[in-house]
Amino acid sequence: MDLDIVIRNGRVIDGSGNPSMWGEVGIKNGKIAAVGRLDGVTAAQEIDAEAKVVSPGFIDPHTHSDLSFVIDPSAQSKIRQGVTVEVTGNCGSSAGGPLVGAALERFAQGFERYGVTPDEVGATWTGIGGYLEVMRRKGATTNTVPLVGHGTLRACVLGYEDREPARAELDEMKRLLEESLEQGAMGMSTGLFYVPGSYAKTDEVVELARIVARHDKLYASHIRDEGRDNVGYEYAWNEVLETGKQSRARVLVNHIKCLGPKVWGHADKIIGLLETARRDGVNVIADQYPYAACGGGITGLLMPRWAQEGGRQAMLARLDDPFAGPKLHRELAQTLEDVGGPNRLQIRAFAPQPEIEGLRLSEVCDRNGMDPTDQILAMVRQGNASFISHILNESDMLAFARHPAVTVGSDGTSLRTSGPLSAGHPHPRDFGTFPRALRLFVREHRLYSLEEAVRKLTSMPAQTIGLQNRGLLRAGNWADVIVFDPEQITDTNTWLQPKTYASGVEWAIVNGAVVIADGEFTGRTPGRPLTGRYD
Repeated sequence: MDLDIVIRNGRVIDGSGNPSMWGEVGIKNGKIAAVGRLDGVTAAQEIDAEAKVVSPGFIDPHTHSDLSFVIDPSAQSKIRQGVTVEVTGNCGSSAGGPLVGAALERFAQGFERYGVTPDEVGATWTGIGGYLEVMRRKGATTNTVPLVGHGTLRACVLGYEDREPARAELDEMKRLLEESLEQGAMGMSTGLFYVPGSYAKTDEVVELARIVARHDKLYASHIRDEGRDNVGYEYAWNEVLETGKQSRARVLVNHIKCLGPKVWGHADKIIGLLETARRDGVNVIADQYPYAACGGGITGLLMPRWAQEGGRQAMLARLDDPFAGPKLHRELAQTLEDVGGPNRLQIRAFAPQPEIEGLRLSEVCDRNGMDPTDQILAMVRQGNASFISHILNESDMLAFARHPAVTVGSDGTSLRTSGPLSAGHPHPRDFGTFPRALRLFVREHRLYSLEEAVRKLTSMPAQTIGLQNRGLLRAGNWADVIVFDPEQITDTNTWLQPKTYASGVEWAIVNGAVVIADGEFTGRTPGRPLTGRYD
């Protein structure tokens, strides 16, 4: 049998959780041709794994790389971690569409941080179908799985109004969702913590999730509260689990965590809710990133939801309102106290003043001689900003990581160390999530075996997402394959220097094409959007 590629002399971990074996992996026409002993088989390219691990490529179920590959198809921060599939359109926001009304108005903001405009990169779509055509034409270093955002649907129909949709409006949201799923979206995400998703009642979400379930696709959720007490942490978990139960959709709970000092130490309570739901038949897993810090926009993290109703201009008007302004100031000060103060907030991106990116908010306040609340409101007036928020507890992180129904997800973006995608001061998770998880959870804390780690990063998310032909080294599956050194794979970046590529992934193959060879980028971009179970 003549093959395109044979990987020899490797410790094969197939993604199932079964023990590893010594053997070869053969690839032909973009798919895995054989796994086992391939003596006497010839191939156009032979790769010596040098006794390192050969496994399926990692699957990142929670990313915001919607625009990365449109801006620059050679984005490398994820493929160098061993990630070969990324799920985009998370947290209720999908840059791929649909884009009408308020959703279209907000669309251009996604490009601002990278210093490009939609027209410059050919971003002229208005729906998922057009977005997928652009993605197929441009290529990427990884495959992508597009979701449609519930917040985007709401913005299309209701704008940023804090109210329930009328029946005709809900029907229009359902129509847009159906259309997006039929065009290739692999599910729906919610960002119930953010505006405008936070304005939705549970019944609205369940009705939309039923459509997702009917299409046998994924429901992913950034839940309504992760510890800030805006509705209650347990309430938010019960809501997402009840949505899964009523709709019968497969559920992925995003970035499981205990957010803020008030709920540190509550991991076991949340794990109990997760286990009870799984015993009751809810098909639910969760993802997490291996960092004791989260990230997000200044408005999403800090500004009261009532203050954001009607969009940005309405919010800015409230800052100067004699009644709303003081109330907003008081609530913002309380929120800052709840998250542990300004020293826990690190500026991630702020285009009007890039010189403060990387500084703690407390440092910016000292520079300017301003009260933290006044400093935040001054930044809100100037434009979009985002933070790295050091408000998580490592003990909770490890407790969640240990659970067999918790996978790893970056909540990050495919970036580069040069070009437009190198802008800002990103969260280290964009460059280091998966190697860091292997270092922390397997090598240092020994929470589980390497075989279990690979299962958590490959076949487990593939099953929940609904990808039948990926996540396992099996003949007939698509050839997303990596070779990595299990003793050396690690993140190399820091909070102050976040933009360095991970190390330890020596080969990465996407759809049968070599993207990383001997640790170096080949320039190939064979990734494509995955829009069906067998793509």
